[in-house]
Amino acid sequence: MTLSKKGSRRIFVADEEYRWTISASIKGRIVLIVEHRMEMGQRIEVYVQSDINDFWVEFPYVNDLKLKVIKPKEVALIILEAI
Repeated sequence: MTLSKKGSRRIFVADEEYRWTISASIKGRIVLIVEHRMEMGQRIEVYVQSDINDFWVEFPYVNDLKLKVIKPKEVALIILEAI
């Protein structure tokens, strides 16, 4: 199963095109999912501690939440590390 264009972002690393998205996971974690555009079935999944999914539930008491956001630069570093 490949990531659809809708709901995912494009990134180029080492002249190769990848698609990535963030998915909700169990409480306290989010999942970064990365796939190569041409190599179907190859997938990177990285679980990151973050309470970002609980933000709206806990609002306005969010000072103690770990609100980790994954940026494109971090995605590129993760892809390079995986390669």
